[in-house]
Amino acid sequence: MSKKNRKKRKQYYQLQNGNINQDPKDDFDLKLFRNALIILSLFIYLILFPNFLKNMTLAGHDAGTHLSYLRIVTDALGQGQFPVRWIEWIIPGQSQPLFSYYQPLLYYLGQIPHLFGLNILDSLYSTVLVLWLFSGLTTYLFVKNITRNTLAGVVASCVYIFAPYHIVDVFVRAAYPETIALAFAPGLFWGVERFYNTEKKIYVGIIALFTAATFLSHPPTLLMFGIPMFFYLIYLFLKNLDIDNLDLKKRIKKVGYIIGGFVLGGGLTAFYAFPALFQENLIKASSLQSGVLDFHNNFVCLAQLFIPNWGYGVSVPGCSDQLSFQVGIINWLVIIAIIFLLVMHRYKKIHFPGDKSAVFWVLMAFLGMYLTLSYSLPFWDGIPYIAFLQFPWRFLSIVIFSAAVLSGILFTYIKKYIFEISLFILFIIATPLLSYSYLQPAAYLNPNYFGQDSNNFYNGFWSDQLGASAISGYFPKKMAVLPQIGSVPPSEIAISNPNAKVSILKSTFTDKEFSINSQSPLEVEIFVHYFPGWKFKINNDPVTPNTSNIFDYIYLNVPAGNNVVDAKFTDTPFISVSNYITLMSVILLILLIFIPETYRIISSKLRPRKDGEILTEEP
Repeated sequence: MSKKNRKKRKQYYQLQNGNINQDPKDDFDLKLFRNALIILSLFIYLILFPNFLKNMTLAGHDAGTHLSYLRIVTDALGQGQFPVRWIEWIIPGQSQPLFSYYQPLLYYLGQIPHLFGLNILDSLYSTVLVLWLFSGLTTYLFVKNITRNTLAGVVASCVYIFAPYHIVDVFVRAAYPETIALAFAPGLFWGVERFYNTEKKIYVGIIALFTAATFLSHPPTLLMFGIPMFFYLIYLFLKNLDIDNLDLKKRIKKVGYIIGGFVLGGGLTAFYAFPALFQENLIKASSLQSGVLDFHNNFVCLAQLFIPNWGYGVSVPGCSDQLSFQVGIINWLVIIAIIFLLVMHRYKKIHFPGDKSAVFWVLMAFLGMYLTLSYSLPFWDGIPYIAFLQFPWRFLSIVIFSAAVLSGILFTYIKKYIFEISLFILFIIATPLLSYSYLQPAAYLNPNYFGQDSNNFYNGFWSDQLGASAISGYFPKKMAVLPQIGSVPPSEIAISNPNAKVSILKSTFTDKEFSINSQSPLEVEIFVHYFPGWKFKINNDPVTPNTSNIFDYIYLNVPAGNNVVDAKFTDTPFISVSNYITLMSVILLILLIFIPETYRIISSKLRPRKDGEILTEEP
């Protein structure tokens, strides 16, 4: 690479770091073979497809849960419930406000392929696969912009997608909500970097969208990525700060807009975030932090970060986990290479324009590793809500993202074009090759092993395969125990007078209507756990239920004669306000994205043209 081109590349890198106040443009002036090489490298991602195309259920820790949730959300939406809040589990007599507390986005996105005719299994897997690939796109966008190098962006994408922890989430844990959150989190950094360097309001909207998408996919992921994001904002604010020409007001304004994007993203999630954060006391949430879910039992041993083992078991206290917590060979080589370059840059003055970014992301990688280890116990014990992360090893997601960014930053050091191409080829071949043996589940099961497409789904016929009831932490707090499996009739209603006649007029998750004809007064038991929002009527007259039982079921006193009993789950005032805030945030987001651009286009058309002036679109 000539000195002129090297200077040009350095200027591009300085542009994104804020040395020049203008919008940096992408460098698309690439030679034909370089473009061809990039296109050919994309075929590497095809090795992810075969396992999802076998028409088999991929065994994994939570595989049955997510297939069930997708079926339940599909049915709830078909019943007219949106957003979905109250659900009935596959075992009659188990109901809960699950999706007021459990991340729903995966199951909403899964409706898209389902609308095109795919069954539940294929809808789930196509959603997971597409968003796994999308994680590479968001990483590419961020790294390409901070390095001004397309090859660097593609390499970072490859390193992130094929990172061992990413594969653990898909093929071992079947932690699909966390998987799709790992696709959206890098988009946060891309949006923040783009706005800070261009000041275009559309990126504030993008920040809001990725904030909302990450939180609705998996709140712990947003919490974890919020730590490096906090430091990244400080990093951007302080980078290239000129003491002689302070522009603090402008920098503070930029950070203010970015924070506004985060707040708007929070508003988009209000329908879910508000009850999840502020009505936690209504459910048995404490059980979500105990036993195997207690973070004290899930720290990583230092050696496990280095050993490239693999397993399909679970996390246990100590160092005998049958689950891989390796950082990954490629990731470790990248981190070591970057540290070596930083040392050489510091003491040998070698050319390394990406040194500041490299220092930042090395620190983030080691911070992520530190938080997986028991040495970080004071942090875990001292931060509110951190216990809901449950597994300290989840911070490996920060490590693999940092390593992916660092792999791209390596390209800012390359001086010769041939070395840049060679490094690219090395990464594209070695990264998937080293992870190839991990890209498969422990077993392939019958495609309807979990009954997700069965007409008998809610009769509990496959409960033995699942091995458990619905997650206890999401049941109403007053529910002490669950009835024995098989003791609740599929009709979910029982009456004290066996001579009375009962007809089911309507039966959905949130709306149940029964006709009861009895010669004498009787007591009706509805096998639904009581929760704020349930309202009951007899012949359109509101009645108060009796819920003083260990199951927290509904008991109603019904008079003699022909009566219609109606039970409906409705929005409480708090839930209505949460929904309203989300609606207003959606409107504000639309205005934020489209109004500035519309104004720019119209103003450029209407502005009077001076003699000899040629009007052009802004870049």
